[in-house]
Amino acid sequence: MQSDAFIATLAGHGNTPGYSPTADDEQRALFEAFHQLDALIARLATHGNSPVHVLLTAMTLEHAQHALDIAKMKFAQLSRQSLVHELPAESLTVLRSVADNPVAFVAGEQLLPEDPRTVPTGRLQFKTPADCLATMTGIDYWSVLRRINAADDLLPGTDQFGIPCGPRYPKLAEQLATGQGNLSTVAAAARKLEEMRPVIEARPDAAEFARGAESRVAESIGAGEPKNTKSLLDLISDELGRNDAPPTKQELRNKTGILVSKRTRHLTYFTACMLNEDAEIFLSHFAASDNARTLAGNRRAMAKAATIPFRPGVPAPIVEAPEASETAGDQDPTPTNPTDQDPLFGTSSDGPDWFDRPSRAETFEDDSDLGEPDPDADGDLEDPTPAQRHLQTLLNLMRTPRSPGKGATGLPTSTLFVYINLETLAGLARGAGWSAHGLEIPVSRLRQRLTEFNFIPIVLGGDGQILDYGRARRYPPESMKAAIRARDRGCLKPGCTTPPEHCEFHHIKPWSEGGGTSVQNLGMFCTSDHRAADNGDLTIIMKNGVPWVILPQHEDPAQIPRRNTHWQGQQPPLF
Repeated sequence: MQSDAFIATLAGHGNTPGYSPTADDEQRALFEAFHQLDALIARLATHGNSPVHVLLTAMTLEHAQHALDIAKMKFAQLSRQSLVHELPAESLTVLRSVADNPVAFVAGEQLLPEDPRTVPTGRLQFKTPADCLATMTGIDYWSVLRRINAADDLLPGTDQFGIPCGPRYPKLAEQLATGQGNLSTVAAAARKLEEMRPVIEARPDAAEFARGAESRVAESIGAGEPKNTKSLLDLISDELGRNDAPPTKQELRNKTGILVSKRTRHLTYFTACMLNEDAEIFLSHFAASDNARTLAGNRRAMAKAATIPFRPGVPAPIVEAPEASETAGDQDPTPTNPTDQDPLFGTSSDGPDWFDRPSRAETFEDDSDLGEPDPDADGDLEDPTPAQRHLQTLLNLMRTPRSPGKGATGLPTSTLFVYINLETLAGLARGAGWSAHGLEIPVSRLRQRLTEFNFIPIVLGGDGQILDYGRARRYPPESMKAAIRARDRGCLKPGCTTPPEHCEFHHIKPWSEGGGTSVQNLGMFCTSDHRAADNGDLTIIMKNGVPWVILPQHEDPAQIPRRNTHWQGQQPPLF
């Protein structure tokens, strides 16, 4: 059956002579085709006693999945070209309802919204096409970006001047089109070659080397040995590493920096990559700390200052090397959330309903069994290992208060806020303190550090601060901001990962409408979501002194008040 006839039949115009399907008919046919496919697969499943049909159906479904993967990549690319993030909220709401329940649309009883005829003005609902696609389809934001990047590498498109052009890596695209390689393998190889591109372009034989490298990788993928492909990419990377040319600006942007690569209940892992001249600063400090004859390398002073206890006979915690790639540029820039890896994180009835901690926190004993160092027993202290000395050197530098000169940059003086329930701090209940970024701090360590410079405990349930200024002042003082940070932890909008340091304070009942300055009437939003709240796109309601957010209808048709689980941990909706 030809495509036009197939579409006309599924859209209900199969008996109309000379009918030419419209774009809406094509969309209706897609909905109906998937509906019929579900019914067809259910019928095929009734022949489960036939190995011939079972195997053939399984093979056919794999071919269909391969085609769907390419289609998803193509439409991720088209979402950027068509600027889907510029659609108004009304159109997004209609599209959401059609996607969730297409019956009325397929029957011709509901129309799709028209495409925008002019450039939109005012605040957009989404910052980028990737934001829009991720929210409206329910897939991960970084998965959308990977699809778009893979489409640029493996599908035909247009250049910056709007001129049609072929795929960036045509040989890899050929392997994908012919089915000799699956999308994940081919896209990963293209992504690796793209990371190497700045270094390749710096070579005198750049074009020849690039063609040769892509051909070798494509042949390896066609052979069906993923391990060999990975080894080949590593060899190409090593060969490029022997090039004496300095790194390009793009390479430095992609690779340098410090990233959190993993986080567990007690340990945080970092991956670092930097220029050699910057690394020398680290190495020189480490060398000074390794010299026991200098003040910087004083083993006893360093052991006493350390968070990790050093006692003879008490094994120090073993820190395994993080399973990271060779450079920081290879890491996923997604911010790491402890709830992503650690199933312990949940809610506890210990404290307010917004103060979350591991679900088994009440059963954890205090960490005194690790062997807390006794400040008066210097002779019992054990020398830290070289790696621990290097870590302590960095911590000592960061903890030392300093007043940088006028105009100095890059010398921040950190302030550590720790939130803890009053009963827990007093020893009346088990539990732990929590840093502003979700790191647990045992009570015994917290008590030791209460007198340190810039170590500020936020005792939940305590008194003594004015937390309501009414109409006496519009902008909250630092004491009130600290209380709001303790409650909200970060941006209030569900799914937003903006940390508290980058958030703004929002009057839930606007100041212009008589709203006061109080903890009960203030919440934290990032700059973009603050504008959305001001424009009425986000609705904030208070329950038991805690703000809950109702998202726009196109993002949440159920209009259920929610909290941002990135900061608060998973919580049930209000109703």
